[in-house]
Amino acid sequence: MKRILIIAALSTLSLFNIVEAKTEKKVVIDLATLKTESKEGREFAKKREDIYKELQQFEMLKRQHVSETQRSVTTDYQQGKISQDDAQKKIAELSREQRRAEFEVQERRDAAVAQTQQLEQALEEKIVSRIPELAEKNGWIDVREARTGGTLYVAKTLDKTDSTLEAINKAFDAETLKSQLTKKA
Repeated sequence: MKRILIIAALSTLSLFNIVEAKTEKKVVIDLATLKTESKEGREFAKKREDIYKELQQFEMLKRQHVSETQRSVTTDYQQGKISQDDAQKKIAELSREQRRAEFEVQERRDAAVAQTQQLEQALEEKIVSRIPELAEKNGWIDVREARTGGTLYVAKTLDKTDSTLEAINKAFDAETLKSQLTKKA
């Protein structure tokens, strides 16, 4: 019985909300488009591009250094400037240096990813923070993200939490009263 009363109360409120919402403005906003085509989005894309260009340059310099050192050791050995034992020691040291360089490149790669994610998140937060003002200015009551359907903004007039709570509490009180009367009888 309690469930029936709750379902009836919620159904009535849902129907009321649907009828009321049809008269209001519902809109969708494609955040991906805003992030790529807005001036701030283009500025972010340039920063991201600069970060990855710098990473590529660093990676290239590290590879060049290892390659040039390897060539130099090979040439010195072939020309008899260093012994085979010295060449092997230098190759072993070069191998350690190469591993350190790979580790450093990976650290920088991870840092670049984290930095770009942080910048992108800040951009999205900035865009989303402007939506309530735009919604109120344009009379939008329900703003959804176009690709995910996630809610970006809902006007306070759509929030029926208080009236739903009141209906649920009334249904509970009615069920409790009925249960007490049944016990007394």
